[in-house]
Amino acid sequence: MISPLFKRLILAAVVTTFALIVLGGVVRLTGSGLGCPDWPLCHGEIIPPLNLQAWIEYTHRLAAALTSIFIVGAAAFAFWRYRRDKIIFRATLAAFILLIAQILLGALTVLLKLPAVIVAVHLSNAMLIFAALLLAATYALRPVQIAPNASDARLRRRALGSLIGAFILIVSGTFVTGTSAGYTCPTFPICNDQILPSALLPQIAFLHRVVAAAIGLHILFTFRRARQTHAHYRALMRVANLALAIFAAQMLIGAWNVIEKFPLALNLLHLAAATAFWGALVVFTALAYQGAARDTETSVLPRSQPSHLQSLISNYVLLTKPWIVALLLVTTAGAMLIAARGIPPLPILFFGLLGGACAAGGANALNSYLDRDLDKQMSRTAQRPLPSGRVSPRAALAFGIALCVAAVAIFFAFVNALSALLAFAGIVYYAGIYTQLLKRATPQNVVIGGAAGALPPLVGWAAVTNELNLFAVYLFLIIFYWTPPHTWALMLMLKKDYARVGIPMLPVARGDAETYRQILLYSLLMVAITLIPFSLMELGALYFAAALALGAWFVYLAIRLWRGASKPLARRLYVYSNAYLALLFLAMVIDRSL
Repeated sequence: MISPLFKRLILAAVVTTFALIVLGGVVRLTGSGLGCPDWPLCHGEIIPPLNLQAWIEYTHRLAAALTSIFIVGAAAFAFWRYRRDKIIFRATLAAFILLIAQILLGALTVLLKLPAVIVAVHLSNAMLIFAALLLAATYALRPVQIAPNASDARLRRRALGSLIGAFILIVSGTFVTGTSAGYTCPTFPICNDQILPSALLPQIAFLHRVVAAAIGLHILFTFRRARQTHAHYRALMRVANLALAIFAAQMLIGAWNVIEKFPLALNLLHLAAATAFWGALVVFTALAYQGAARDTETSVLPRSQPSHLQSLISNYVLLTKPWIVALLLVTTAGAMLIAARGIPPLPILFFGLLGGACAAGGANALNSYLDRDLDKQMSRTAQRPLPSGRVSPRAALAFGIALCVAAVAIFFAFVNALSALLAFAGIVYYAGIYTQLLKRATPQNVVIGGAAGALPPLVGWAAVTNELNLFAVYLFLIIFYWTPPHTWALMLMLKKDYARVGIPMLPVARGDAETYRQILLYSLLMVAITLIPFSLMELGALYFAAALALGAWFVYLAIRLWRGASKPLARRLYVYSNAYLALLFLAMVIDRSL
């Protein structure tokens, strides 16, 4: 039973966070961010001077203080009463941790005189706080949680994809506002009567519109799926209809905003609608994950079968191992942003990421083709497209080769020859040297083969600068030393599978104890490597603090695994290692751009 007091507290946190985000838009759009140029005081005083900009900024800070009280109160209440309710406890804990980060970001935003990147991260973090609070509120108001059944899996994936897409859309919109790119693209739907603008700022504005259209289509298909399979789930359908109405209004507001030359009122309405739409998607996704919960009806509608074309596309996408591609693109994009000290030319960024996706996807498809005999015998991989027979070996081979050829051609034609050469080297190393030779021959396969996964930052760096330097090499080394503890943590959970097929992964060949020790040693080496760019003055104090904090937690988890020796600890380290790499590169991007 959820306490009425907690429900009121979490709802107050949700409402005040929404208001705070909109009020932050007032601060930004009125140019009041430096109305109080110091922090936490305003012009060195508790009470600000009598001018409009100072009072707008000061009101924002007071509202932030009130919101913080509600968030901290909700987190404390959940810690006291609901630690066994994992969703509520973890969501409120996440909101509390993100609140601490938000306070630091707010201080940095003021002290560094409103850099566009920090402003964007500040708003993005606020959206994550809003999402965490809404998640806790959804489960507090609808505490009946029945495990979702298998028939809900497709909807859950689409809902999560829609949520990620909406977040990307909000972040890109923040960059449009922060760079004033919208003013350079005053026509709608195309920009300055050009299909592809030639200047950077119009490209940013137009790219935001393209992203909005693509994500909008995905969201429409998601809601259509919900209507087909969950029409009986009233709460889900109400939220879906609300989100759809807000999205339609948001598109109209966006067009109206452009036509009216971005007046303050429409800009604020655009931000408020975007925040409301984001919130509706968070609730929709939470309800989709509650899956089998019912309002009043108990009947289950027959599951609609995907079309042949949908199944075909899905199988070929799975063949590329998209979860690996996404992680590699994070490091590629990070290296490009670091090399450019900001946003590189959009054509380079677009074709660099497109070529990187093709290279990673093609190499993974070839890996799937070469390992199809092993995958068929392993429980984790037996249902993948190749071993299950949904894609033929010949088709998989042709698909992998086609993607690899396309990757090299894209880099060579639209980026530069050096990036094309490095992408080709990564494909050959992963599909040829690692998969064919190292994986089946030596327990050090992950160490030596890790060079393939460490090449994407070099590709990204070369794409922007057309050369490699020592900083690029450090990016390579960070991922090279990150790969063994990341991969071995996963191998500890899959030891029986690899032992069955005779692959000498370290836990199989040398045992768990040696694997724990090696994970700790490589974690220490990795953290030491991450601190070198600061010692060479390539990166500053912001990165150093982030690298030290992130690395300390990584080593702490490695020590716990070494001493505790359990699969849950291995899983925890594996999950954190993914977030660690993304956050480390984000810290580099922010520090470098400043």
